[in-house]
Amino acid sequence: MLVAATACKSPARVERDPAHHAALVQALTDVENSSGQARADARWKFNDLKTSLELRARPEDEDLLPRFEALLTSRDDDDVWLGVTLVAGVHRDSSLPKLWTVINDATRLAALRLHAVGSAASTYRDPKLIPVIRGFIEQGVGSSTDAIRALQYYPADPGVADYLRELVKNPKRVTVALEVLQRNRISYDPQRVAVAQHSHSFWAAGIDIDFPEDWPSEEREGYWVSFRNAPLDAFYGYWEVKAKPTADAARVLADLERRDELHNELSPELRKPAAPTWTRTGAKSVAAGSYSVERKGTQRIRRVVVLKVEARAVVVSGEAPRGKAKEFEDVFERMWPTVRIGTPNPEAAEAFTKAIQEGQKLRLGGP
Repeated sequence: MLVAATACKSPARVERDPAHHAALVQALTDVENSSGQARADARWKFNDLKTSLELRARPEDEDLLPRFEALLTSRDDDDVWLGVTLVAGVHRDSSLPKLWTVINDATRLAALRLHAVGSAASTYRDPKLIPVIRGFIEQGVGSSTDAIRALQYYPADPGVADYLRELVKNPKRVTVALEVLQRNRISYDPQRVAVAQHSHSFWAAGIDIDFPEDWPSEEREGYWVSFRNAPLDAFYGYWEVKAKPTADAARVLADLERRDELHNELSPELRKPAAPTWTRTGAKSVAAGSYSVERKGTQRIRRVVVLKVEARAVVVSGEAPRGKAKEFEDVFERMWPTVRIGTPNPEAAEAFTKAIQEGQKLRLGGP
């Protein structure tokens, strides 16, 4: 049966902590009376781990609710984000329609709308949110992780339970759907749980590619990134080659075949995958090949797909023993279309690497 809606009774009044309330008032006033970077700094106090617990709104802060709700009408999404958090902390029924205004505003950032959904779901348990949450998931609005987690607040709704059981069949959503099912002790069939599929980003090259959870990454000579499945003795990965802007993917593949003395065993019609399969990769042309190779006395199958855009050619390639060809090709055919070719960003990659290195130094007590 459907979870009863909603009217969330106002929490019982408790005695207010004067010091907490005064700190909250001052922090809120600092936001309201500032602009630009000063306003951003003032908002940050509500997120700073050193102060955020002290500045969390409580039900006894009801006298500040009009000021919290005023933030929900700001043009600045960061103001609205803070307003959503503070309004949910006070937890009054009168605020729910105002949260719905944020949720339904398609001009707002997807992450902000999902923040409002999660706050409303956790605070009010409004069953009218269920189809909205499902819509966000199915339309790919923002992070499906945040949207799926919002369903945890409706464990008694059989429709939600059935929907979560369907989501565990989806490799991109199984991890969080399983988390919600287990947290709410909802039964499911383990045999129908998909292997999780994750995304790997190489910022310097501006390239993303997905990989199954049971194909962890490993270093492999000649590949920028590779993934290996030990039970199958199979791997796949990618690298990039420079090519003439006038050359298409078929020409790049032909050059690779000549270099490695390989014969393409795919029929001519299969050497150019159908456009719906690869148009989202960012490539302008594509070419595919399948080859028989021998490695250490073992007959293996090699698959190659070339994705060409301007002077860049991304080569996705992998191998498996001939006897494991079907299992390997099932994965390869799912994974290579997940490639996304964007603009290289070596500066961001360098900054990210430096931040990781600095963090490691701090953990290890280095300089």
